[in-house]
Amino acid sequence: MAGDANYLTPLEAARYLGLSTRTLSRYRSAGEGPAFHLFGARVRYLRADLDGWAAARRWTSTAEAGTARKPDTGSAAKRRRADAGPRRAGGSGRRKAKAAGPRAAVLRVRGETP
Repeated sequence: MAGDANYLTPLEAARYLGLSTRTLSRYRSAGEGPAFHLFGARVRYLRADLDGWAAARRWTSTAEAGTARKPDTGSAAKRRRADAGPRRAGGSGRRKAKAAGPRAAVLRVRGETP
């Protein structure tokens, strides 16, 4: 296997595609990247799989690429939503501090109005 030039390590595959190894790893985890082989814990790529994956992402215009893409619903989007914290209706999720003093803050915690 090691002497076979058809199998590439993740570093070699990333260089071949012009990507970072981190991007390739993220694609692999999300199921969006090129097909790969697992030999034990080692990840290897076939050059033909990389070429096929890259060919499937060939566009002739940016307008064509923009409308043909799927919305970002993968694990990266879920992580971004989870990191954003709970969503609140009617705003950006940030509360503005009220300058009414400590008594008003206690009443607000209790659900009362000052």
